[in-house]
Amino acid sequence: MYRVITEDLLRWKDKSSRKPLIIQRPRRVGKTTLIRDFGGKNYKETVYINLENSRRMTELFSGDLNVERLIMGIELYYGFKIVPEKTLIFFDEVQTVPRVLMSLANFHQDAPEYNIICACSHWDDNIFGEVSFPKDDVEILRLLLLQKSKTQERLSALISVSEMLLYPSKKNKKFQHNLTTSMPRRSIPIRWKPLLLKNSTPFSP
Repeated sequence: MYRVITEDLLRWKDKSSRKPLIIQRPRRVGKTTLIRDFGGKNYKETVYINLENSRRMTELFSGDLNVERLIMGIELYYGFKIVPEKTLIFFDEVQTVPRVLMSLANFHQDAPEYNIICACSHWDDNIFGEVSFPKDDVEILRLLLLQKSKTQERLSALISVSEMLLYPSKKNKKFQHNLTTSMPRRSIPIRWKPLLLKNSTPFSP
């Protein structure tokens, strides 16, 4: 799954007519980790801006949405130069500051050289309800589930152990030996009881 989504992000990065990208998916499914990992591997720098916890960024975007002013404000706050094509600007939880969404139209029309990804914890188009900008200025990617649940992880581990016991190989002989020798030697007696169906009598051979 990660490989497929990363390929989508690489295609977006390499587009000549690239637009700011909005990734939609509910919370706690791995989108923040995925995007930061993508930025670390494919850009010289990644500016990570969590809009839920950044009062300074909220104040910055409450004023004029001129691209040069916004870039300068981000650079001053984070302390390094944002280089077009080499720096990824990542706005997390973008739905909490609607004016950031409004600014994406300016970035696309006036400064498409800046690489911008926004993560949004909504699945539908309600994020555009109070935002006055054309959807043609952004690209939207909706993600499937990225992380396995604890139940899925435990099931995968159980299946792996079962396969090692059923299909022994040179690699897992040591594991198999340790697992079987660690079991209690004294077996637990099992008491069998006859199963009687309704309106039936016990079977006698």
